Amino acid sequence: MRRPVAAEQVESIRHVLMVGDLAGPAQFHVGDEAMLACNLSMLRRLLPNARFTLLSRDPSASATRYAADALCPPGFAEVSADRRLELGRIDTWQQQAEVSPEHLPASLQALLEADLLIISGGGNLSSSWPEHILDRLALVRIARQRRIPVLIFGQTLGPNLTAVDRELVAEILDSAAWVGVREAPSLALAVELGLEPSRIDFQLDDAMGLLSTPCDLLQSAWPAARKQGPLIALTLHPQFLGETRACWLDALTIELDRVVAELDARLLFIPHCSDWKDGQDEGDRSVGLALRERLQRPSALHVLPVQDAAQTAWLTRQADLVVSSRYHPLIFALAESCPCLGLACDSYTLIKLQGALAHAGLDSELLVMRARRWDGLAQVIIQRCRCPVQPVPAWQVRLDGHIRERERRLADWLERRQQGLPTPAPGYVDDGRLAALAHLLSGTAQAHQVQARELELQASVDYWQDSAQAAQHYVQDLHMALQRQADERRRLHETLESTIRRAELAEQYAHSLELERRLADWLELQASVDHWKDSAQAAQHYALDLHVALQRQADEHLRLHEALESTICRAELAEQYAYSLELERQRWHEQEPAGELNEQCTAPEFVTRL
Repeated sequence: MRRPVAAEQVESIRHVLMVGDLAGPAQFHVGDEAMLACNLSMLRRLLPNARFTLLSRDPSASATRYAADALCPPGFAEVSADRRLELGRIDTWQQQAEVSPEHLPASLQALLEADLLIISGGGNLSSSWPEHILDRLALVRIARQRRIPVLIFGQTLGPNLTAVDRELVAEILDSAAWVGVREAPSLALAVELGLEPSRIDFQLDDAMGLLSTPCDLLQSAWPAARKQGPLIALTLHPQFLGETRACWLDALTIELDRVVAELDARLLFIPHCSDWKDGQDEGDRSVGLALRERLQRPSALHVLPVQDAAQTAWLTRQADLVVSSRYHPLIFALAESCPCLGLACDSYTLIKLQGALAHAGLDSELLVMRARRWDGLAQVIIQRCRCPVQPVPAWQVRLDGHIRERERRLADWLERRQQGLPTPAPGYVDDGRLAALAHLLSGTAQAHQVQARELELQASVDYWQDSAQAAQHYVQDLHMALQRQADERRRLHETLESTIRRAELAEQYAHSLELERRLADWLELQASVDHWKDSAQAAQHYALDLHVALQRQADEHLRLHEALESTICRAELAEQYAYSLELERQRWHEQEPAGELNEQCTAPEFVTRL
């Protein structure tokens, strides 16, 4: 892809706030990143001295990827059916913007400092993603309140819009000075919502000018040693998985098995969206892995991880044929005039894919699902690989001219805005796109609208059929549950009766045990009575024995007392006798000589010893 020619630079705008569906590796979306990358590159050429702030669900990753400031969007995680709560929050933010801006979310505070609000391309102004409608509504309301210009690029509008969301989207579009739309149905819806045609830019997708970056993933997937069949790039939505839609993948597998068998084709699955949950990628890559398990030759399909937008574009453009239910694989292919084939599976994908192909005159390269399959898909792929269908001859010239002309018109608009001059109407349709638009309104386009209606009806039929089947399964499950409950009640009733019988027997047994216990207690009491009776008798005998012994002891004590008294009397008499003898001795001593006295001193000694 040739780099667009730089248009006249505008340096008066100092700060630009850009909105896109940006995220980090966990929820990376190649198409949204590619559109913002192209728009950011273009604006940096036009405003080399401006500072850019991006809104992203992963500000750190986006700031690193684009070398710009990044903040989280206002954020509406849960959305009510009537949007009343969310609109009340937006009203509060509008009031805070005037009186207390420091209380606003960081993204809205950044908007107050910005000179320009850019809403990058996307397909999320739809009731399928109401949180994105509300994010953009909050931004454009405050931008309009502070007279900050709003430019909207490359949108697919609807087609699913509730009554309340139609009013909100109409307000968003009416707040913008420039509204870019990618398909004729989106253009018609914008006019239907009341937008002046002069403010509508019927444009190609923002990512048409994306420059690619080579990588070596193809060489590692298929060594070039042997002769190889055509390379078919394949991208599918995660909606191909699930209980009610797995049949889509089964039908596609049958077609691809035939392609691989007949062409020895190499299938390269290039995912565009990641969705990491609990360590597993539930995005596009999960579809590729499920498809590879179903193929008869699983080795024919190589499933890549999600790459950045530039590498994804390069990988896509190496294919001999691009087959996709997503939008941007076709954009990457058309940018280099690579053969491509769109697989529409609902009204939303039909409008987007048909709009992308119609710009290059390739309406015939769109296959619409019928009865949950794409009959004849294998034959179409085989024919396209053998005889590729190229875009109209003037497509590449018109593509390059569109990119340069769009950049020139934007530069002119910005310059006149900063100079205080009336800004030119962005509405611009060159001859080629006018022819494409006329073609869209032709019978082929009408047929596609009929097909879209048929898809909606088929989707409704499938939904109610699936609902009926689900209800039938639910009724069967209920019947089985009721049967199990009846069996359980019967079992419980039998168990209850058995329990009652066992309880009665237990009561009888307990009564008998109580009688036995009472008898045992009575016998034990009787034994105790007998024991204590015997003990009392023994105690009585023991008391009698003690009484007799005490009587004997009393008698002995009396006898000893009498003997003691007798002994005391004898001792007194002996003392008196000894005293008289001592007196007698003293008289003898006084009358007799000393020698005689000593020989006669034995009597007192005898008395003393006694």
